[in-house]
Amino acid sequence: MNKKKTLFIVFIILTICCVAFLVIPKFQQKKEPPWYSLTSPLEQSVVNDLCEKLDIRVGERKSLCSGEEIYADEFLGAIRRTFPKGSSYEMVQDKLSDYQSRIVKQEGGYNLNVFYDFRGDEVIEISINFQYNELFRVGSTQNYDDWFPGQIKYLTEEAQKNN
Repeated sequence: MNKKKTLFIVFIILTICCVAFLVIPKFQQKKEPPWYSLTSPLEQSVVNDLCEKLDIRVGERKSLCSGEEIYADEFLGAIRRTFPKGSSYEMVQDKLSDYQSRIVKQEGGYNLNVFYDFRGDEVIEISINFQYNELFRVGSTQNYDDWFPGQIKYLTEEAQKNN
């Protein structure tokens, strides 16, 4: 009898947790990252160019290419699909060279980190890391605090000062 009560209580707790996990996020409003206040949305001509060049899924087309306000890091998934791991530097440059903002060579040229700034204000840059001329990693300078420790904290503080 005691085991049945314990199992019932565990079942109730798990059910409540699952419901909370599934239902609560639906009611929370999606907030823009704080560093969006440090920049502005991409120009429509840039958005159109990226929508032409990148692998945009049908479900994403409405949110990315419909003329609404879009920021550079929202294209991260499409960039990763367009340039999978192992893509060459030349393949990436063929489509994104107009947006290259800087390049960092390390370890005798075997490690190459290329930054693309679709807005031109150096707030949100897409970072693509190549090793031996093969794409190794794609990220955003704002989305990956482990690449740039403290970057998100710094940008959040800057955004709060400006508001």
